[in-house]
Amino acid sequence: NVRQVVLSGLTGRLGWLRRPRPEHLEAADCALEQVSMSDLRSRPVEQLSGGQRQRVLVARALALKPQLLLLDMPTQELLTDLFKELSQAGVAVLMSTHDLVAAQAQCEYLCLLNRTDLACAPPSQLKDKDLWMRTFQVRADNPLLQALGMS
Repeated sequence: NVRQVVLSGLTGRLGWLRRPRPEHLEAADCALEQVSMSDLRSRPVEQLSGGQRQRVLVARALALKPQLLLLDMPTQELLTDLFKELSQAGVAVLMSTHDLVAAQAQCEYLCLLNRTDLACAPPSQLKDKDLWMRTFQVRADNPLLQALGMS
């Protein structure tokens, strides 16, 4: 079930074949609360939607109380809000995304990469249209640039 998946992230701290102690159960429940999945803690994972499964996996990572969270293309606004809260609480959050408009609006810092680091700065400082064109190898009339406010 959902809670067991979150607890599986703590296996390294529990040891193999050991039962979770109250502090482990509390960490799992707290992580599920953070991702708004507490009400589904007893549900079988195969009954969850894709977005709910993604939130369970984030809870699995959060149960470890990480100082750094690495994410590959999170998609839901709920998770983005959670990542902002974690960042404000001192957790370093590094994610890759193809949702550039959302990243520009929500991230404190952006790094534009194309085989090498082209630029890293707050979004307000990344207004050079040529930089975005080089990063994504697009022409000046590409709709991406319009969506990013570069037209």
